[in-house]
Order: sequence, then structure tokens, then C-alpha cells
Amino acid sequence: MINSDPEGIEYRMIKSVNNKKSTEVRKEKQQLAKQQEQIEKQEEQLQSEKNKEYDPIDYFSQSSKDFDCKVLDKYIHNDTNKAKEYILQYFIKSSSEDIVYMWNHDKEAVISIKTTDIKSKYLTRNKAPKFSAGDWFFNNERNFVDVEFNLNESRIDLQS
Repeated sequence: MINSDPEGIEYRMIKSVNNKKSTEVRKEKQQLAKQQEQIEKQEEQLQSEKNKEYDPIDYFSQSSKDFDCKVLDKYIHNDTNKAKEYILQYFIKSSSEDIVYMWNHDKEAVISIKTTDIKSKYLTRNKAPKFSAGDWFFNNERNFVDVEFNLNESRIDLQS
């Protein structure tokens, strides 16, 4: 018997091959889209970690010892990131440029100290040429706290 519709069979075969190819192409596109999505998520995570804003309160007053200039000096010469964290455990800027708050572990209290005293006694210029603790803290560390007083509350605990 002679095939009466040779173009139709060929057309259906081509269509079948094209359907298979388009299915494969669709799957590849889906895989690429998933990969692109994963890459974007990874880039987003890296960017958020890179730009992560830390809360200085996370560090402040977390030390179990009093501030030691020798410890800071050791960190400055070995690991500047640890030096920054060490500084943030003890010092936080106030909204007033004249005052810095310092954690005093022995007294278990936060004390306010003049900025000039912090610069001259605690965050002095080191011999390390690559990092200056005072310059970093006063020029690059952007976080500060603003102390608020509620005049309607007693400053003294009157509980017996």
C-alpha cells in the first residue's frame, strides 16, 4: 500500500522531535533558572554579611575583665578585627562628641569619660603603622548611643 500522506508523517515526526527538543530546552531553562536563583541567593547572603550592620550593644559590656591597653596592643599587631571587637566591648560613643561611655567590669557599671581622656589614656596612638585604634574608633566607628532620662521615674530604687 502506498502512503497517501507522506508529508503528514514527516511533519508529525518533525513535530515529535521538536516537542522532545522543546521539552529538553524547557528543562534546561528550568535548571538554569534554579541555578541563577541559587547564585542570586548566595550573592545576597554574601552582600548582607559584608554589609551587615552590627549593633554595638552586642559587644558593649560583654567582657569579664577590665580594659587592658596591652591586650589591645597585642590585637592591633595580630588581628585588627579582634582589636575592633575588643574596643567595642569597652567603649561606645555618645551623641555628645565630648563624652564616651566605658564599661568598667570591676564596678559593673558604665562610666562616662571625656573624649580627650579616652584618646590620651586608652586609645592612644600605637606603633602599628597599619591601624590606629583611636583613629578608627573616632573617625570610622559610626555607632553611638543616646542616653535618655525619664524625669518622672525615681533614680533611686525605693524597694525595701
